Amino acid sequence: MDILIHVGDSADPLWYKDGDVIGCYPFLGTLLQNGQNICLPKKFDYNSAGLRDFGTLLEKYEQKVHKYKYERVNSNEVLITNLLTEEQEIDSSIDLYSLITKMIAIPNHTVFGNEQGKEVWYMKKLPLFGDSAKINSIWDDIEQHTGNLRQNNMRKEFTPTVKQTMLALDCTGFLNSVYTDISKHTASDRSSPIAVREDENDETIQTTLIAKRQWKIPYKDMDSELGIDIDDVLDVNKIVDPRQDIQQTEKNKLDNIMFDKVDLGEYIL
Repeated sequence: MDILIHVGDSADPLWYKDGDVIGCYPFLGTLLQNGQNICLPKKFDYNSAGLRDFGTLLEKYEQKVHKYKYERVNSNEVLITNLLTEEQEIDSSIDLYSLITKMIAIPNHTVFGNEQGKEVWYMKKLPLFGDSAKINSIWDDIEQHTGNLRQNNMRKEFTPTVKQTMLALDCTGFLNSVYTDISKHTASDRSSPIAVREDENDETIQTTLIAKRQWKIPYKDMDSELGIDIDDVLDVNKIVDPRQDIQQTEKNKLDNIMFDKVDLGEYIL
């Protein structure tokens, strides 16, 4: 997981403190996001019929991220295939002419076919985040059709300005003696604020912000573990990015570098 932490204290006492975890970005999520960008419809051409070609990376992607495949049989019938169960049915209740006319009028549409009247399209997107098998399957197709490699697309990209004013780090999960990627839930939790409400049983009461972030990485005390030079990190004229392309087992473990400020006694609820 990539992590972005704040360098220095903000002027506002309720805003970010030195070492606060601004955001957490699991490698799997970054891999998915980069794969989605590679498969954007605007990056693919239309054929002479004004449709998308079959068998392309774009179609393989659409197949994997949708539940249903629609194949036009004739002027008023469409074959619908559930791509999860392979169940099929013929539907004649759809005004196909109007529907397809509207779909192909959309910029960067994803209607496939070699000729008008034999169109194919996909509908009902599936949730992908956390589906390691599906994301890696998408990347199998990307690597087959392009020069993009998944190993080069797992790192969150930060702008030079961000890397001059904040600190990007990476780490690994370690659960039940097994190295693992960090879940979306954990990433969200580690990027959360400290907030309380007077009555925890009454969700209608507005919460009170105690601190912008609950978790921190005391990087100034961990320069050796993190592989950083503190003077370089504090120098806004230098771009610092200590993240390395090393094996997961060589990365710092999340719970060895990130700490709960409530548990440390910095805040009492």
